[in-house]
Amino acid sequence: MSSRFERIDTPLDGLILLQRRPIADARGFLERLYCEDEIQAVHPSMRVVQANRSLTLRCGSPTFLRWHGEVLSAENHRSLFVPAGFAHGFQTLSEDCELLYFHSAAHAPAAENGLHPQDPRLGIAWPQAIAEMSARDAAHGFLQDDFEGVVV
Repeated sequence: MSSRFERIDTPLDGLILLQRRPIADARGFLERLYCEDEIQAVHPSMRVVQANRSLTLRCGSPTFLRWHGEVLSAENHRSLFVPAGFAHGFQTLSEDCELLYFHSAAHAPAAENGLHPQDPRLGIAWPQAIAEMSARDAAHGFLQDDFEGVVV
């Protein structure tokens, strides 16, 4: 049987785009969101134990303060594997948006931190102007010149 997933490497080492392959007919479609055996074949070091959201930065990384964006949608059947230590965020491009997060470690509130999504030092080219932002995200200050990453 062929895999329901295709691995697509991105310009950032370790950041993997996952193309899901739904099975469709006139009634609709079935889409495998997760399968341990197939995910292990695509990303051997990935072990999912919980689904959450976390945010960190990796001081000294060659991709420190660099970003890469992908459009993930019900139509393109893609997921993004974000390696441990990568900061991550998202912008919804439609009124109805559902996201699933899978993590390789249990949630640790003390390890959370954040970045301001409009920080000029990050230079993120969001697909649309930011019309709405959580109070938590808006409260993050811009990075100072001496910022070396999040220390937990």
